[in-house]
Amino acid sequence: MRKGRAKKNMMTEAQCAPWSELFLQKLSSADFLSQSGLTPAEKVAAYLLLGFECLVEPLKTGSRLPADPFLQIAETSPLKPWASNIFRGIPLSVNRSLISWHLGHYPLQLFFRVLETEEVLRLQSKGERCVSCLLEPDILSKYILQERDPLSFVMHDLIHADHFFHNPDSRQVQTGFSRLSERLWHSNEIQSLRARDPEFQKNFDYICTDMNSHGVHLLKSLKVVLSQGLEGLQGKVEETLPSLLLKAGWSEVAIENFLKLNSPEESENEYQMLLEFLGSQKAPPPARIKNTVVSCFGSESPFASFPGSG
Repeated sequence: MRKGRAKKNMMTEAQCAPWSELFLQKLSSADFLSQSGLTPAEKVAAYLLLGFECLVEPLKTGSRLPADPFLQIAETSPLKPWASNIFRGIPLSVNRSLISWHLGHYPLQLFFRVLETEEVLRLQSKGERCVSCLLEPDILSKYILQERDPLSFVMHDLIHADHFFHNPDSRQVQTGFSRLSERLWHSNEIQSLRARDPEFQKNFDYICTDMNSHGVHLLKSLKVVLSQGLEGLQGKVEETLPSLLLKAGWSEVAIENFLKLNSPEESENEYQMLLEFLGSQKAPPPARIKNTVVSCFGSESPFASFPGSG
């Protein structure tokens, strides 16, 4: 079964303005965002479906997903199409995040604005993620953050959520990485670097909040960015970097292993110890969310069997 290959954008930036005008007109008539009977996941599902209708070439559904007797979605729910079909060009990660969110397995929060980097990092440190559905005409009429159209922006959040939550072990490691990153974020050194070096700010913020990856790769990337940023400061990187990490609560053993990354000294032993260090940093999830992602899907369900894509 094809899982859908992600498109970075569903429309060109020039198409955003006419699309937003039609979309907001239909959204005003539908008024589903204010309906108390819908879950946040259902509201996002309806937002996307309505947005697809307003595209110059409305999105088509592809093959049907195998029926899952364990998955109970009402026929009238906006989630029903997402539980039943693959949309052409849309990764299954989007479907899975919407369904898992609806059922309480993915701790996501719905916002109607673009969050600041610090806000996203704070959520991730608690083991949560955000999904932003934007509504302002002047924002919808162009690319969000000069990068993605409004629909792709929402789906980008959902894809990242699936990468973050689908594998419980990966979730634990990425949550731990976010907690360590948040401590670094609040350090005077990092804030000073972000203020005076736009390239460092861009790269550091990306690693902290928008880079779903294996724990070791996250740490390797972090070391590169921190080393490059610290090069312009007084003192050698070999001295300033350990000091910075120590202030941020890193153990001496973790710092020693971290400094071996991207060098001939690195080995599987350092990788394993660093992953254990990340795992030990995880924050307990909110009481309303189960501690592990226990699948409620049947073993043959596409929502249970496919890895995240996109």
